[in-house]
Amino acid sequence: MIIKMNQKETCNIMIFLICFCIITSAFCVKFYMRYLGEENKRRTEKVLNESIDLFYESQIEILKSENRIQSEILHLILGDYDEDFTSNEEIFKLIQYIKEYKHNKLPEPLIPIIAKAIIENSKKYNFTTAEVVALIQGESNFLPWAKSKANAIGLTQIMPTFWKLDSTSDYYDIDTNINKGLKILRSYIELYGYEKGLSTYNMGPDNTQKGKINWDYVKTFKLNAKAYKKYEVKDTI
Repeated sequence: MIIKMNQKETCNIMIFLICFCIITSAFCVKFYMRYLGEENKRRTEKVLNESIDLFYESQIEILKSENRIQSEILHLILGDYDEDFTSNEEIFKLIQYIKEYKHNKLPEPLIPIIAKAIIENSKKYNFTTAEVVALIQGESNFLPWAKSKANAIGLTQIMPTFWKLDSTSDYYDIDTNINKGLKILRSYIELYGYEKGLSTYNMGPDNTQKGKINWDYVKTFKLNAKAYKKYEVKDTI
């Protein structure tokens, strides 16, 4: 059966078919673009994550380079530290302990300065040498120029909460940093008790007030203190 259509009907059908094709194409393009959008989003996130990883890796390398440079500068500035500590058993022991510490990266002339500052400041805040050693060993591995990703700085890793409020002090300075760190620790211990005070130093008072305690930090602190107490001098300076 042959259907005869006049020119007007034929034109209408052609317009309908063209519109149908246009609408269908539009939907196809829309879905394809959505697919591309999700794919591009995944690719962008991947690139972003890779960039973040590279950034942190580069920061670590920069920090290592800074440490090496500062060590060389300290060698040039300090030269041979000729003060004789053999008559002071307490300082002598601490110097040797830091020298033999497995992660020690300090220029040798700097070690007696750190040892003296530890012992002098420990007495100010009623801490044993072992406790201060445990704190600094756990926080910075005895590196005065240590800086964390949270911007905690120095031997006792003082947080920006404290050092940003005090523009007159150099918290990379050995004596200043140990003094301030022990002052903060003592205030936390008096406020929360010994173990909670140690945990607060690591996690901050907000977490302590929420009932959180970092028992791993407390345990490591005690182990480090115990290790120093048991340490016996084997070598001479």
